Amino acid sequence: MKQKCFLVCNAHLDPVWLWPWEEGLAEAISTFRVAADFIDEYPEFVFNHNEALLYEWVERNDPALFARIQQQVKEGRWHIAGGAYVQPDMIAASGESMIRQFLIGKRYFADKFDVEPRVAYNFDSFGHPQGMIQILAGCGCDAYVFCRPTAGQRPLPIGSFRWRHASGAEIIARRSDDHYLTQGNLRRWMMGTAIDGEGDVPKDEARTGSWPAHYREAEGDFMYLWGVGNHGGGPSRAEYAQIPGMRADFPNVAFIESTPEAFFAHTLTVRGRENLPVVTGDFNRVMEGCYSSMQRVKQQHRRLENLAHLTEKICALAWWQGRRDYPTKDLEVAWKDILFAEFHDILPGSCTQQVEADSLKLLGHAEEILRRKKVEGMIALLRDEPLTDREITPFFIFNPHNWEVTREVEMEYGTARQAGADAIVRTLTCDGKPVEAQFEKGDLNLDNPHWSEWRQKAVFRATIPPLSYKRFDADYRVLPPDQVVRWQSPALPAGDLLTIDGAAMQVTINLSTGLIDSLMAEGREQVQPGAFTPRIFDDVPSCWGWSAAKEWAQSKENFRLATPAETARLLTSESINPDYAELIPPVRILEDGPIRRVVEALFVSGRTALTQRYKINKQRAVLEVELDIFWAERDKMLKLGLVPADPLPRIRAEKCYSIDDEADAVDRPDRERTYQRFLRLTDADNRHSIGMISHGTHGYHQQDGATWLSVLRSPAYACMTVTDTWQRYRHRFIPHHEQGERQARFTFVFGEAASTDERLARLAYEANVGLEQLVYYPTRRADRPVCSVPFAVTDRDNVILGAMKKAEAGDALILRFWEVAGVDTDFTLTVDGQAYKTSIGARCLQTVRLDRHTRTLTLTDLLEREPSGACGPDMRSPST
Repeated sequence: MKQKCFLVCNAHLDPVWLWPWEEGLAEAISTFRVAADFIDEYPEFVFNHNEALLYEWVERNDPALFARIQQQVKEGRWHIAGGAYVQPDMIAASGESMIRQFLIGKRYFADKFDVEPRVAYNFDSFGHPQGMIQILAGCGCDAYVFCRPTAGQRPLPIGSFRWRHASGAEIIARRSDDHYLTQGNLRRWMMGTAIDGEGDVPKDEARTGSWPAHYREAEGDFMYLWGVGNHGGGPSRAEYAQIPGMRADFPNVAFIESTPEAFFAHTLTVRGRENLPVVTGDFNRVMEGCYSSMQRVKQQHRRLENLAHLTEKICALAWWQGRRDYPTKDLEVAWKDILFAEFHDILPGSCTQQVEADSLKLLGHAEEILRRKKVEGMIALLRDEPLTDREITPFFIFNPHNWEVTREVEMEYGTARQAGADAIVRTLTCDGKPVEAQFEKGDLNLDNPHWSEWRQKAVFRATIPPLSYKRFDADYRVLPPDQVVRWQSPALPAGDLLTIDGAAMQVTINLSTGLIDSLMAEGREQVQPGAFTPRIFDDVPSCWGWSAAKEWAQSKENFRLATPAETARLLTSESINPDYAELIPPVRILEDGPIRRVVEALFVSGRTALTQRYKINKQRAVLEVELDIFWAERDKMLKLGLVPADPLPRIRAEKCYSIDDEADAVDRPDRERTYQRFLRLTDADNRHSIGMISHGTHGYHQQDGATWLSVLRSPAYACMTVTDTWQRYRHRFIPHHEQGERQARFTFVFGEAASTDERLARLAYEANVGLEQLVYYPTRRADRPVCSVPFAVTDRDNVILGAMKKAEAGDALILRFWEVAGVDTDFTLTVDGQAYKTSIGARCLQTVRLDRHTRTLTLTDLLEREPSGACGPDMRSPST
């Protein structure tokens, strides 16, 4: 019997990479035209293509070609594949973003072509977290095709296998060992390609039968991807002309022009699903430099993801209460900007400097839309609030989570009097009761003595019920001149140690190093001396890293605490400090009060300097570390490290709607690993933990008991490796990543708050999507402030509301929950005062639809349709 080869023609078409989007658009139109011409000319030819973005480009710019494609889809000659908006990065993008890739992509394909792709693929993405399993299954995908990591990077079964998640979700997956393109010579790449680490480099043109032989024993019939890739292309006449000769020269192989769906249907018929091997875990550790390349784009993307979720919830609440129409079209435009920025050569940081700049503008466009819709929704919710006295500044704090949140709020506002802040006593009240607060320097730097601190930042603790808001009123009184006391930074102690005592922790900073030597919480030492040290590591010029950067395990040099003279030059100028005669201590207390103490240390290393601010919480065992980095290094990486006081060998990492054990992180210190919102370091018995929350950084490694969090790296733009050709340009100025001023922020959690996945997950959500604030002066007269009540609440701590939005179709609300403790859970969901009993499986996602008129709650899949059972075996339909 002949071995069947399912030839799947595609065009791996990067909309941006080494070129801007305008060129990618032109290539998309050209590639689609060529494919449409092939279909008209060759009766057996079938073309496959995914990425709704590219179809949108063709629809807008060449309607006639788009109409041809629509007809060819109806005839079964052009196959809509994949289903996502783009082929995204899945390391930095959240699980909710991955759902939106398919929600927006599949809805577009259904609307324009009346089809739904069932086989997803991400040929060139740099890693595939296991959380994607239940996302793919829940989005109506039957199978998944990928190419990276290659066989030399991650051993996997040859051919199809069952990829299984801890939630019980499972999908058929297949690594295309032959890769995704043939670059104009199908016969050479299929029949004369040696199988090496990358699997895509022709080495021996005379060798025959390479890929059929590779797949024959383990898989038998196989799928082969062909077409010109990266910068458009797809089918070429030269390649297509080779197929008849291949049929004649290799009579034992039946070449079938086909689709991924046809191949997997054939595989399940011939081999049987139950006979396929089972694989668990991530398919990561590929292009590890991309975990930290182009950090500004990653940070802005994280901010926009958070802003999108916040805005959706606020707008959904305003719509549900009948106060404002839901801005469906505006939010879709913003989401498409975010999804485009997740393309696997943008978000990973493997593109040119121009594409980086374009991507920041793209995200800026989304931000402007979201901020406008967010404030419109908030004002709609506040419409019935009463007027305020002239001397009072009212502001409102909104909690976007399904649990009560108590945390610190930073709120900058001005008073009605433009007097110096030291001449004003400010007070905050909520529900008529005083609120303890401290007042810190705001963003302005006006030099007018009466206005210099006109606006200040209030820092206070607020407790806000779930998905509701509270009103705070800021008042003031002006002091007579003889009572004005100017705030001054407290004096540093005479010795080398500065100790800050709080209710939940005690922090000791070494004034000779600028680092934390002790952090006591719950009666035990948490860190070894010298914690939170910034350090420069060797690196490579490649933005990808190519999974071979052993340099990351080698510390290049430590930062040292700046001298007083260096501090003076770095913080001041000669216009205010002539000849820099006034020396400034490198460790300084910036702010102090009942809520927190803020201490800043200044470090230098070579051409680079950074300020590191410790925001030491006086109520909770939480420490924020903020870095302002003045980076002038090339081919180097900056990391922030700490060593726990006691060994914490077990690592739990939050990724793409999944919390995973990083079992081999300690055993392979030379390898960079990934996380999204948080890492939880714990001992073997799970009795002691430290939580690390990120704000847009994703890489880390373990070495000699230390955890090193990647902050940024500075390879050359779009540089693969240093070759003889590249060396020719060594005397030119070559732009590198992250040159200039950059920022980074981490939140560290100690003690009970970090003791379980669910506790840390909630804190990570709070840190990323915080309590939202708005200064707003109501315009209507009312007797008393509105009592905002919780809108959506769950009675179990391990059930997190990942998204809340208006349904894509119909007058209904969509709520998506995620179980984070790993236990099957019965829970009560209360929405707008009505309770519903339901359940969710361990580690599962659950999406429910609440009809606005009947108030009935029904279970849906991730695309808001009737459920497919993909969310786990223990789901039960909700009931009132």
